[in-house]
This record gives sequence, structure tokens and C-alpha cells, in this order.
Amino acid sequence: MAKLGKSRFGAVIPIYRDIIHLKICHLSPWLLLLVFIPVLGWLMLMAVAIIGRFELSKSFGHGFFFGLGLLFFPLLFRSAIAFSNDEYVGDEIYDENEDEDDD
Repeated sequence: MAKLGKSRFGAVIPIYRDIIHLKICHLSPWLLLLVFIPVLGWLMLMAVAIIGRFELSKSFGHGFFFGLGLLFFPLLFRSAIAFSNDEYVGDEIYDENEDEDDD
């Protein structure tokens, strides 16, 4: 959380932590409402979780294979993000993509 400029207490509050995670991955926090749809919602949340892992990888400047690592070994690869010198570059990536779309 410190790498993102957010307070550290947010990591221990479940709903707030999920909202921050979705914002880091540039996904809508409204996706959390899918929990209340019995079966379809659970399937959609699994899809959002998978997409979120790859977006998290992209937000810290890593590629597809790091996203696979986050998917299959989340504890190891999230620790790698937390304790490495990686910086959050997610906003820069998405700003560049928006500039390209404007052309």
C-alpha cells in the first residue's frame, strides 16, 4: 500500500482492500456487487479475479508470465511485488493508451 501512496490500514479492512485492489487493476469497484448474484456472480468474480491478476502485473510493469505467476502462486508473486523495488506505473500505462486512442 505504501508504494501506491495509500495508508497501510487499508490492507486489513476486507471490503476497502478489495476496492483498492480493483482500482489498482483499473477495474470498476462496482464489480464487488456481483457477489450477491448466486451462481453467475461467483463465476463472474472468478473471471474478474483472473483478469485482475494480469492487470496487477501490468500495473507494476511486468508482463504476461508474471501474471501467470500471480495466478498460480499468488503469495510468492505478491510478495515479490511488495518487497522489490518495483514502482506502480499503472496510471502511466493507461494514460499512454488513452493518448493513442485520441489520435
